[in-house]
Amino acid sequence: MLDTFQLRISLSLAQYPDEIQVDGSCALSVRIGLKEAILLPSYENCQPIHGTRLGEEVMPRSNVSFKGGAWHINGPCPRDDHLEGEPLGQEALCTVRSNSTESANLTLMLRSRRKALEVVPEDPETDLSLLKQKILQLFLQKCQPSDTDGFITWGRGSLRRRHT
Repeated sequence: MLDTFQLRISLSLAQYPDEIQVDGSCALSVRIGLKEAILLPSYENCQPIHGTRLGEEVMPRSNVSFKGGAWHINGPCPRDDHLEGEPLGQEALCTVRSNSTESANLTLMLRSRRKALEVVPEDPETDLSLLKQKILQLFLQKCQPSDTDGFITWGRGSLRRRHT
């Protein structure tokens, strides 16, 4: 059908290496990453095909699950419980149908709670007190602008149907 399409998504996540000045002459190497994230869809003039639910049409995956209207990114987490790797590689999440003569618009947002941002020392042997690590983590979490619901939007992708 011309008014339907499969929603195919690629998603890749990584840790961010950085250095943080501890004092005037010493820098601490750290890795910054997300422990959890969601893909939240919003639809305008389109919807999943009647009789199906989002996420129902695809094979179950260990790294992504559909709950409460969003796809939850569960992995991969190769180290330190940070999301790192490719949980989705051009996989169909659902089939969508345009339900209006108006222009259809579908948006996916990659979001996380503020507390999902985590900082860990690059060298596990680094003597960084738990208190200092938590203070640094809290500082970075507070620096990220969050929406009114307390979530941070890390990325957004939109798909619009062109008039022909």
